[in-house]
Amino acid sequence: MSKRSSLGQSNTLFNYFQSPGNKSSAKKQNGNSTKESNLMGSGSDNEDDTPVLARKRNRTALFDSDSDTETSVPEVKTKKKPKIAKEEGSLQLFTFEKSNRSLSRDDNVNSLASDTQWFHERLEFLKPDKIRDINGNRSDHPDYDEKTLYVPQEFLNKQTPAMRQWWILKSKHYDTVLFFKIGKFYEFYHMDAVIGVNYLNFSFVKGGEFAHSGFPEVAYGRMASTLIEQGFKVARVEQTETPEMMNDRCRGHKVTKYDRVVRREICEITTQATCLYGAQMTDAKQSLSCYLLAIAEKPINGGSAFGVCFVDTSVGDIFLGQFEDDKHCSRLLRIFAQYRPALILLERRGFQWSTLEVLKKTISSVKRDVLTSGTQFLSPEKTIDLLMKECYFRDKNNDFEWPTVLAEFVDGHLPKLGCELALKALGACVWYLKDSELDIKVLSMKKFHIYKPADQTSDKALDRQAFMILDFITIENLNLLGEKGTLQKTLDYCETSFGKRLLQQWICRPLCQEHKIQERQNAIHQLCENDEVRQAVRAIFRKLPDLERLVSKYALFSNCMLFIQGVHCKMFTF
Repeated sequence: MSKRSSLGQSNTLFNYFQSPGNKSSAKKQNGNSTKESNLMGSGSDNEDDTPVLARKRNRTALFDSDSDTETSVPEVKTKKKPKIAKEEGSLQLFTFEKSNRSLSRDDNVNSLASDTQWFHERLEFLKPDKIRDINGNRSDHPDYDEKTLYVPQEFLNKQTPAMRQWWILKSKHYDTVLFFKIGKFYEFYHMDAVIGVNYLNFSFVKGGEFAHSGFPEVAYGRMASTLIEQGFKVARVEQTETPEMMNDRCRGHKVTKYDRVVRREICEITTQATCLYGAQMTDAKQSLSCYLLAIAEKPINGGSAFGVCFVDTSVGDIFLGQFEDDKHCSRLLRIFAQYRPALILLERRGFQWSTLEVLKKTISSVKRDVLTSGTQFLSPEKTIDLLMKECYFRDKNNDFEWPTVLAEFVDGHLPKLGCELALKALGACVWYLKDSELDIKVLSMKKFHIYKPADQTSDKALDRQAFMILDFITIENLNLLGEKGTLQKTLDYCETSFGKRLLQQWICRPLCQEHKIQERQNAIHQLCENDEVRQAVRAIFRKLPDLERLVSKYALFSNCMLFIQGVHCKMFTF
């Protein structure tokens, strides 16, 4: 590894778009736009993942780091430029400032980026009236899947190998911002680059007609969390083989130029509802839980039967339940109030019109993702088969065993009577987590819980009820939960994140037994009388990490999953 700033060599995908045969093109360019044929990238059959020498990127501070290329590059004479002080490394020169622009996801993100029409804006298959999903359905088709994109094969064949990888991944995850790993940098291309400039205050890489921006890999956590906070869905694309592994793979086989490139795969997709804090996403900026909620509905007389599954990926909790509800969806709305969802999964053509109207009126701001019945929103039988085939619930000896809670929902390979909708909702969550590459990390914790509505109890149990039952309308009208002007905001002096979450549960379930209320009052009275002790305890709590999420981190790092091609897999614990 050596410094190559003097060579003008940059370790980014921009190098792939220089034609190997056109050696004089770099000299002729002086910051103006290049021809579309060069951008499409013809490339020779022996093109590999080693960057071809190109003119220097106009992002000096970013690319003053060690080069990641595996082959040597001949020295090129360049004009001398003032040297940067050695005391200041390239990563120290890189600065990030959160954008103050108040843009909406529905706004045209191209408006602030540039007056230039980018290459992706001229592509016919991206025009609003011609866009299709990966199955060829137009946007007005009832089965149109907005999460995918149809990319013509003839267009892919004109791309360089690395850019072809990018377009293939984008076609399967069109609604996602791809953090595309090139060497020691994450790169944004085309429409993703425009988002990076508008929301992260990046600058475009100059010298081409296609939009391009990026940042060093050490800043991934900050950049990803900033976009997630603003409602984006981000995917981390990593190189999953080395150049040596690529050469071994290609040796002895008839390969094309598209094979001679290191493999890159999506390793994780993150949204507000599926945040998992680990090596890349180390710190949680929000103390309260954001849930991924799947709902399955079946019409009955006078109302509906619902199956629900809601997941808090940050701690690994998975709640399952099935219940009957009235035409106003009172029990379902109570879930929305107490377990605030960040994303709701619905089955395509699987809901009554009246139910959808209730959702629009009460939680219109919550994002909804419509899944295809059978393939994405799995049936109860497919859900059971998937859970039994995968390695979520296998021990060190590769023996399968149902978690205690899930065992109450299944009978062999079939769902128990009255549990079909709950398992159907679970299937939607499992598919979504699997598509996000989070299924093993979350499901292997086996933290399943049964959800029962508070009012779904017998009269005798209600007499012994320890908590009041608050419906959605009451919680909303009394302003109990939320950030501004609410009871929760007024009472929240908690020093720990898990304390804040517990306070929210207490507000949603107030005590109704006199002796329990008095016990809590006595505890508060003792703390108020001992100011010195209270301040000392608060000082200790202030230094505590989020213990609930820390436990999930330990579970995440302690298990190493080794997958074997086929059905079998084993789990080893360090």
